[in-house]
Amino acid sequence: MSERIPLVVVGLGTPAHGDAGLGAAAIDLLRRTYTIPAGVRVGDGFPWACEGPGVGLFIDAIESDAPAGAFIRLHGEEATPVVLRRLTATHGRWDPQSQLILLGLVPHTTTPGTGLSRAVEAGLAGLVRRMVLEARHLGHELRPKAGEGR
Repeated sequence: MSERIPLVVVGLGTPAHGDAGLGAAAIDLLRRTYTIPAGVRVGDGFPWACEGPGVGLFIDAIESDAPAGAFIRLHGEEATPVVLRRLTATHGRWDPQSQLILLGLVPHTTTPGTGLSRAVEAGLAGLVRRMVLEARHLGHELRPKAGEGR
């Protein structure tokens, strides 16, 4: 296992707007199915702050030309402008020495008053598994809760 790097996992988006609620849905599933170890902070919504260097793993619906439900991973210079726009809009604060990773699925709909689309719902468990793999890569082992058999 690699050296532990401080990790903050944040679900972005608006749950009342269809697939834009992906971040909150992924955080909810992560919390229900995995034990979160010390050194990992998990949250959904804002305002929040992360002081000091580390990694921010952000989860959100990500617009793309790929089909609805497709997995997208952005990091470094690809992720920074996208995440910082969302942080500015929601009053979050981030240490500029930290690295940003954005994981998500391509949305089908962001219509107010709708839940997750079938395409995004079908990809949700796989997205959470990828979140767990990112954490493992950073030295944090999230273990399945009893009876979850992941």
